[in-house]
Amino acid sequence: MSEERSESSDAGLVAAFETATKDNYLGNPRAVGDAIRLMLVEALDIRNDYGMDRFPESELPQRITAPLRKTAKIFLGEDPNHQPVVGWNQPGAIDVHLAKELNIVDVPAEDRVVNALWQLVKEICQLVAQEEQGMPEENTRWQMDAAIDQTTKLFLGLPMDKPGPDD
Repeated sequence: MSEERSESSDAGLVAAFETATKDNYLGNPRAVGDAIRLMLVEALDIRNDYGMDRFPESELPQRITAPLRKTAKIFLGEDPNHQPVVGWNQPGAIDVHLAKELNIVDVPAEDRVVNALWQLVKEICQLVAQEEQGMPEENTRWQMDAAIDQTTKLFLGLPMDKPGPDD
């Protein structure tokens, strides 16, 4: 009897590990980070297009929020190309965590996620602007990586790294 139980447990463990390491599983930190990075690339491309006068300013808000909304749908479990974490990647879970951590109030679930992503986009755009004004990349890239890592942790359900008394 214990052999049967052991084989069953092993099969369950193997299945859980296979799921957790899939490139599209939203419990996999790499998958979460990749989704965030892809959104950033799209947002920065839009920023660059605007800077090159490829569309009018009136279109900027809609264009810049499009990749954020698409990514919000991923994290809310609404994208069939990404496997959600059951009980986490859904309205009432991830968005509540984000709202609590980032002090976002009185908006629907998708807007909570978009607002969290927008905070990252703003930070990255500020760092890109510093580079454009002559700041060396070695002074900004580590900050970008840290912001992306922090946001990845946040979207995995981990609390924000907050400064302590020694910071």
